[in-house]
Amino acid sequence: MRNLLRVWAFVGTQFIVSAPAIADAPDTLWTKTYGGTSGDYGESVQECASGGFIITGMTYSFGTGSCDVYFIRTNANGDTLWTKTYGGTSSEWGSSVQECAGGDFIIVGETKSFGTGNYDVYLIRTNADGDTLWTKTYGGTDYDYGYSVQECAGGGFIIAGETSSFGADSSDVYLIRTNTDGDTLWTKTYGGTGDDYGSSVQECAGGGFIIAGQTRSFGAGSRDVYLIRTDANGAPLWTKTYGGTSDDYGSSVQECAGGGFIIAGITYSFGAGSFDIYLIRTDADGDTLWTRTYGGTSYDKGKSVQECADRGFIIAGYTTSFGAGGYDVYLIKTDANGALLWTRTYGGTGDDYGYSVQECAGGGFIIAGKTISFGDGSMDVYLIRISETGVEEETGNRHKAIGISLEVYPNPSFGNALIKYGVTEKADISLGLYDISGRLVKTLYSGTQEKGEHKVNVGAYHDTPTGIYFIRLETHTGLATNNYKATRKLTILK
Repeated sequence: MRNLLRVWAFVGTQFIVSAPAIADAPDTLWTKTYGGTSGDYGESVQECASGGFIITGMTYSFGTGSCDVYFIRTNANGDTLWTKTYGGTSSEWGSSVQECAGGDFIIVGETKSFGTGNYDVYLIRTNADGDTLWTKTYGGTDYDYGYSVQECAGGGFIIAGETSSFGADSSDVYLIRTNTDGDTLWTKTYGGTGDDYGSSVQECAGGGFIIAGQTRSFGAGSRDVYLIRTDANGAPLWTKTYGGTSDDYGSSVQECAGGGFIIAGITYSFGAGSFDIYLIRTDADGDTLWTRTYGGTSYDKGKSVQECADRGFIIAGYTTSFGAGGYDVYLIKTDANGALLWTRTYGGTGDDYGYSVQECAGGGFIIAGKTISFGDGSMDVYLIRISETGVEEETGNRHKAIGISLEVYPNPSFGNALIKYGVTEKADISLGLYDISGRLVKTLYSGTQEKGEHKVNVGAYHDTPTGIYFIRLETHTGLATNNYKATRKLTILK
């Protein structure tokens, strides 16, 4: 029985069930393509602490092998600062990238040129210029893949992926914990006698890890969304499956500011079309709070989700139900309960895909994927920068009219986050650090602030523990209708 809340949208007309009115979708600030005359695509994007973006993926146009890991560094306008390739004489590609606390970068993917098996997990640590500091491979004599990497609060890295070399049978979820030099501290596998893999991993604010992926070993259908919560040593605390009698997949997971988790993926069991985007909100124990599906009568797939500063969610994927032609990049913004706020598609008459999305420090979003419609080759890396809608809590006005700005980076932070805020006119303001319950933890500034940009370093407050926080900037005029505020989420890991 399909008891999910359905949200349907159609180009030209909007048909919405149990959802608020559609807000104005944001404007496209710019789009960029990167690559050569062959096939190139982007799998993962992150905004850098110093501004601009990093993208990793795969290139057939450049490098030494049939395909290589492709690494691109841009400025804030998407202009290329440098590109790098990594690999040997065979096949490599990058699946996930993150900026490290010290300004270096970490990339995980797969390699056929190096290691002991058919494919091995491939971990690359570079300096701030993309020059290789070290590389590591992990795996056995069969197929092993790395899909997601994150730097850990205590140093080193956590990697999630898939292994056919180890585990119960066929393929299992593969979790690898390393030190700062990439040396293995421990590895774990999770799964049963079917095919199981981990698509996304995150360190939790309370310690341990959350992994999302898919399982054919457990659950109600032929494939189900698979969620695993572990302690700091990788021992399972609990596992959950989500889905119906058909195929359902988990692509991306994040811990939410209010506790619990948000998972984005794909469902064939529920929704309006062949495949729909699947969004699942759980509590801290993995029990379902609500589920949503998004899409039309054709194929719609969710690849990446992030909780936004307003506690709603942004989802990136791709669609054949809407857009200009073939597959198009599909972007969905929801409120905190998963109700649809707006959707956008990006692309041309060819196939275009969105694989990774992040909310930017200055507002708006960055999306990475691949495009056949645009660029120089048969397929190019596709980067899209869009604005924020600017709707604010107290007045419904836009930030640009309000005249305040707020940025927080790096995010997540290891306790040394820099907050940059500004006012267009001299004003009485307050800048506060709030915990996830809304309690004021610290007043970072309160008083009359001069026109212009100003900075505060949270690192000066060394007693701020690991957790999820909110930075809030508010003006105080004595007249409620003229007061404005901006909020940004900050994750502190120590």
